[in-house]
Parts: sequence; structure tokens; C-alpha cells
Amino acid sequence: MSNMIPQETVDAFHSFNDVSIDNYGIACKVYVLTNPAAIVGKGIYAAPEDMSFTEYDVKVFINWTPTMKQLRLLGLFAEDALPIIAWFQNAIFLPVGSYIKIDMQYIPKKYSVDEFEIVDAIIKNMHDSELSRCYKVAPRRVGA
Repeated sequence: MSNMIPQETVDAFHSFNDVSIDNYGIACKVYVLTNPAAIVGKGIYAAPEDMSFTEYDVKVFINWTPTMKQLRLLGLFAEDALPIIAWFQNAIFLPVGSYIKIDMQYIPKKYSVDEFEIVDAIIKNMHDSELSRCYKVAPRRVGA
């Protein structure tokens, strides 16, 4: 690790992010995947009953329709479908496969579900300290 970003600066960025999410975020339930290793070998054949989750109450800030410019600033390049970007407080780490459940009043009408799966973690401009982390989310599909 270098001293390019002093720890005091990293701590300040973390607290700014946490205050922003606390003020502007919406309440949701997050279901953190607790057994990712058990489903890795099953791939696309993993069933919902193979997964176990732990539930937490948190706040999330969601950008439902980011612009291409905003995505480029995050290091994402999309051609057709624009991803949904979710920001959480810095203390929260979510493995891929976890999901969030949001009250329908906060969800745009084009989505008919209230559960969104974490599909990828995005770390913006990381050198030696992770200043902020956001996630790409997608409507959760649960087989019937």
C-alpha cells in the first residue's frame, strides 16, 4: 500500500458517503447470501432452496436510470441495457447473489418486482484504499 491517499482522507470519504446514504437513502431489507461456496458448483442450476440468507434492515440510494456519462465515471461501459446502480453505507459488503427488498412505492412503474439481486460490485477509482463501493442490481428472478 502506498501513502497516496492518507487514512484520514479515506475515513472522511467513508463518513461523507455514510451520511449521504443515511439522509437520502430509502429503507430496505437486504438478504445477504451466507453460503456462496455451496452454490458455485451448481452454476445456473442452483435453486433458491440451495441458498441461505441473513436479513438486515439498511438504507440504500438507487440510481434507477443512470446516464452513459455517469456510468463511464464509474468505469462501466454499456451499449444496450443500462444497469441499476445501488449505493450502501461503506460498512456493508454484499456478495453477488444477495438481494434487496424495497417497498413498491419507491420503485419505478416499469419494474413489477420489489426484489433486486446484486449482480456485480463496482469499486470506483481504487488505488490503494476503497473510497466507495456501489453495486449493479437487477430485478430478481425466482423460478416457479
